[in-house]
Amino acid sequence: MSDFYVDVLQIRDQSFEIGKKMGMEIKNRPIVKTLEAVTRPEIDYESMKSLYSSFAPHLLEEMDGLADSLNLSSKKAAAMFSGYDVPKTEAMGCSALLTENYYVRNYDFSPSLYDGIFSLIKPGNALASAGYNLQILGRHDGVNEQGLVMGLHFVSHDGFTKGLSPWAAIRMALDRCATVDEAIVMLKELPHAACYNFSLGDRRGNMAVVEASPEKVRVRRECSLTCVNHFQDNDLKNKNRRSIEGSIKRDDDLQKLRGNNLT
Repeated sequence: MSDFYVDVLQIRDQSFEIGKKMGMEIKNRPIVKTLEAVTRPEIDYESMKSLYSSFAPHLLEEMDGLADSLNLSSKKAAAMFSGYDVPKTEAMGCSALLTENYYVRNYDFSPSLYDGIFSLIKPGNALASAGYNLQILGRHDGVNEQGLVMGLHFVSHDGFTKGLSPWAAIRMALDRCATVDEAIVMLKELPHAACYNFSLGDRRGNMAVVEASPEKVRVRRECSLTCVNHFQDNDLKNKNRRSIEGSIKRDDDLQKLRGNNLT
């Protein structure tokens, strides 16, 4: 594999200015053309705007800042960065282990779709967070100033529909939620486009896996948790991909680590 570089950005500002500064940072990067190629030419802007207005209105301002610095219309910026009504992506494999002391996660996906940016962001009207950018506005995973940590895990495209990507959902929750319970409430209300697991933990030691499909959302809780790429709730097992042997093996490997009291 070729060398892979990540820029670490720290921005404290109002949301529009955060978007503007982020836009200037990526202006001449290949990721802009990549996102233009893999997203739809246009989306239902009013539906996207209504969704963001309900859950994270400050991110509309951030999108407008991106549009301003990249010389795009608001509608085009929304299609490229909002994470709403995104075409199907290829399968991903990611694993997480959560305990009261740590949250450990890997993420396996095509390097061509990595943003190559790790952001520490403090908007004027949302919680500060640190996380790895996906589709610029979204996050692969991250942690916020209240100690909420989250990550995404692809399950399947069963029931795929127009809705919100998991990386946009993570950004919304990190910006607005302080605890696992608050994040669960939000994840139950968001319109999910595909089937994903969300692994969550908070500073109080609460942990959960939210198994989310376009039709149903279920929550799994234990004193320590593993999370991979298949649903375990009986109501959702029929939505798993046909071949989940690799995901099951990774979960078994992680389960064996739970009793080792690793620091």
